Amino acid sequence: MQDKTPADQAKPVDIVLFGNGQWAEYLFEALTASGLIRVLAFTVDEPYIDGVTLFGLPVIAFDQIENEIPPHSAKMLVGAGFQQKNRLRSRKYEEAKAKGYELIQFVSPSAMVAPGVEMGANCVVHEGAILQSFCRIGEDTQILSGANVSHHCEIGNHCFLAGSVALGGGCSVGDHCFIGMNATIGHGVNIVSDVIIGAGSVVLQDISEPGTYVGSPARRIVRQNSE
Repeated sequence: MQDKTPADQAKPVDIVLFGNGQWAEYLFEALTASGLIRVLAFTVDEPYIDGVTLFGLPVIAFDQIENEIPPHSAKMLVGAGFQQKNRLRSRKYEEAKAKGYELIQFVSPSAMVAPGVEMGANCVVHEGAILQSFCRIGEDTQILSGANVSHHCEIGNHCFLAGSVALGGGCSVGDHCFIGMNATIGHGVNIVSDVIIGAGSVVLQDISEPGTYVGSPARRIVRQNSE
């Protein structure tokens, strides 16, 4: 078979990366190492700009980004973490769309994603994660390294699955959920929106009420002035 020439190789996608903290730095390294994405600049809300450059690239105020790098010249990835129960990321995702940017997906080359898995915009699947057949992932969801999302799972919008989470087959997770490191969700379990599951927790029954759940088996905890 003839080797591909440089002209035949896929051209990296140009993007603006929202964020300038540790999470954005980590994403920048992963995106750049993949060879699939080229970051042109970082963007954050102006009060959070603490330097004019990051990794030698400009840091641009979010309210000015479309003037500096317009939507027709680059796409965007909102790289915020799970702050405010993922709502910071979801707000900036909607604002970026309103500015006219196309939000990309990124799947690490070392992740294992079965053919036919459905996934929305602004989703990131990190290194070593496994998504089995017939999974459906909503918009703006992060699945971290080593997570195992079994067959026929459905994950909602604006979720965050931390490292080494394990979901049994046929699980469903609502919007704005956070599942902590090493948590295990049993086969066929259904979880409503706005649920936080603590690290190492084990969920073997449906969760039908928003809140924070910890332990094995996981139980809802109630804090003063909380949910």
